[in-house]
Amino acid sequence: MRNQDFERPSTVISDRRKRKHARAEHAGGFFYDGLTPELRSSLVDYTRRAADGARANGRASLQAQEAEKLARREDHITVLLNKAVEQYAYAKEIYKEWA
Repeated sequence: MRNQDFERPSTVISDRRKRKHARAEHAGGFFYDGLTPELRSSLVDYTRRAADGARANGRASLQAQEAEKLARREDHITVLLNKAVEQYAYAKEIYKEWA
């Protein structure tokens, strides 16, 4: 051995298990716990008012996404059909027996 590495003890511990790091204590908890009762009720009221609009926006965006996927699917099918027609025309030119 060149540096006699195998005679030295291994400094790397590898037992093939993931080390679980000690969790740091989370000071303060969830932000909602630190709010005053007025701010809490304000937050709840806003959430109730905004929920309907958010749901409507979500439905509209999902419909738009579905329309885009459908358009892309139709474009892809058109491309595949064009390729098939071109391949058939090419094969028909090469092999006169098919005509």
